[in-house]
Amino acid sequence: MAADIAKTAETTLLPERMATPEIRIRPGGRALDLGLAPLLTHRELLYFLAWRDVKVRYSQTLLGILWAVLQPLAAAGIFALVLGRISALSPTGLPYFAFALSGLVPWVFFSNAVLSGANSIIASANVVTKVYFPRILVPAAAVAAGLVDLVLSSGVLAAFLALRGVGLALDVGRLVGALGALVAVSVGVAFWAAALNVRYRDFRHALPFLVQLGLFATPVIYPASSLPAAHRTVLLAVNPMAGIVENLRAGLFGIPVSAEVPGVWFAVASLLVLLTGAAVFRWVEHGLADVI
Repeated sequence: MAADIAKTAETTLLPERMATPEIRIRPGGRALDLGLAPLLTHRELLYFLAWRDVKVRYSQTLLGILWAVLQPLAAAGIFALVLGRISALSPTGLPYFAFALSGLVPWVFFSNAVLSGANSIIASANVVTKVYFPRILVPAAAVAAGLVDLVLSSGVLAAFLALRGVGLALDVGRLVGALGALVAVSVGVAFWAAALNVRYRDFRHALPFLVQLGLFATPVIYPASSLPAAHRTVLLAVNPMAGIVENLRAGLFGIPVSAEVPGVWFAVASLLVLLTGAAVFRWVEHGLADVI
């Protein structure tokens, strides 16, 4: 009798013992993995996402890709009309329009990268919520799409300098380093902005104001030497874009970099912005599909 009861109990419990195990798929990687690897391992997808953004941006527009060069040109023209007669705002022998345009070309790329990167996840909600792929590719592609604008506007700057006969120093090493730092800080801030914009939707209302404020806190339309000495160190040392703009002008025209921009700190700061932005985005990424 006892044997029959034990056999019945074993038969009853058998389905529970043989239940299909639950399998959980989690992202692998080490503790220090910031999630930047997909930018290389999925570079083809990154390319197609960036090319999609380029086509969407200029589709059904009257002037098309010419908008990429009109924005910095128009801004430089306005600033030249308003501020060009102030001799202290332009180094000796350099037309103010060239001075302003050389700062606006990288700044327009940076500002467009941050604004488009901030809205990229929400704009791609229909894809993000249905198909799995590394989400970090979306804001990175938004920044990569802006490289087309940067190349075109840089070509216009070079053409203007050649037509005006402006003497160039062409420090290639300094130019390459500054451009690399520009891309790094743009991608990093785009990661920050995309993560914050998903979590806090009112962030998109504050971001354009912050970007506009950054224009006047960075020596784009004025030389760093014109800043008050009491505030110069704070504004330049903690702002990686200040070092980037200063070093780009130094590489083009040989203008000395302000003493308040400490060495290669702008490059180190840009790398820190990139790494921290990737870490924050990776932290937010796990719940993107639920809150988007």
